[in-house]
Amino acid sequence: SLPSDQKEALKVASCFGSRITKRAVEMLSKSRRFDSLGSHLDDSFRDGFLVHIAERSSPTSSEKSYEMTTMKFPHDKVREAAYGLIDANERCRFHHDIGMALLSNIQ
Repeated sequence: SLPSDQKEALKVASCFGSRITKRAVEMLSKSRRFDSLGSHLDDSFRDGFLVHIAERSSPTSSEKSYEMTTMKFPHDKVREAAYGLIDANERCRFHHDIGMALLSNIQ
């Protein structure tokens, strides 16, 4: 069985769909509730529950292209299993908490 903190991190990642960007992890990690998210996602990577991919942005005329590290679930079933760890009655609150943590870091 996975440690509870690692399960929590996978649940958070699953709320973003099949992939979560390094930027989103950094923003969430600034909040008290998700402050250890990055390290627990790294544990999930080491255990094979996530894989790293690099994506290139499409620059506008005034921007330079940049590479963004993204973590991705290796299969839809892994993501579905992680999302299934969130109690159905708690999903709205869970998404709300993630959204509020992101919002507090862009204001």
